[in-house]
Amino acid sequence: MRRAGVIRRFTVEIDQAALGRTLEAVIDVRVATGNRFGDVLHECDEVTWMAHVTGRTDYQVHVACAGTDGLQRLLTRFRNEFGAVETLTTVVLESLRREHPEVAR
Repeated sequence: MRRAGVIRRFTVEIDQAALGRTLEAVIDVRVATGNRFGDVLHECDEVTWMAHVTGRTDYQVHVACAGTDGLQRLLTRFRNEFGAVETLTTVVLESLRREHPEVAR
């Protein structure tokens, strides 16, 4: 299946809380022209995934932070280092995931 391109990669699941990152959030980000927001994924360990999206904002970013202080520091970095001009932060109360994703047959 790897050779056929069906399986593209293998991954691990990190327990973010074990790293002290107990607060999860989804952040919608609008950026200025000439920004370097794409670097966030590689330079900020708190970012677990991000997507370049359509609509009013430019990016949607999922983060795991060390509480509200860690979230505030990350939002400040988004503005000061990466060109964010507006953010809308939604705190995750509960993550819902499939324990065993269905396999296409």
